[in-house]
Amino acid sequence: MFYPVDDLRDETICLRLDHTCDAQPEKHWLPAYYFHICLPDGTKVGQCDLRIGYNEKTAVGGNIGYAIDEMYRGHHYAGRGVTCNTDPSLLGSSYSRSNRICLMTRHACT
Repeated sequence: MFYPVDDLRDETICLRLDHTCDAQPEKHWLPAYYFHICLPDGTKVGQCDLRIGYNEKTAVGGNIGYAIDEMYRGHHYAGRGVTCNTDPSLLGSSYSRSNRICLMTRHACT
């Protein structure tokens, strides 16, 4: 089950949901959200994905994948994608990067 995700923005980039993908246990794939990384004017500069859950593949490859188009590299767009948030007031005192990822997708992460 996927939650609706609005565009996630900061002053430099916008993450725009492209599509979701259900788990594919036979391939050991977890459910995932796929985002375009865009500039404020809508220019696509790359993509990132967020895999929900944990298995032997995420133990090695992690839960976040990204690629930045070559001409846009060097601007920290991928890193900004991980920390992009729409409402900083939702952050609590025990806030961490993983909490932000959970907040991004409105998932109850465990």
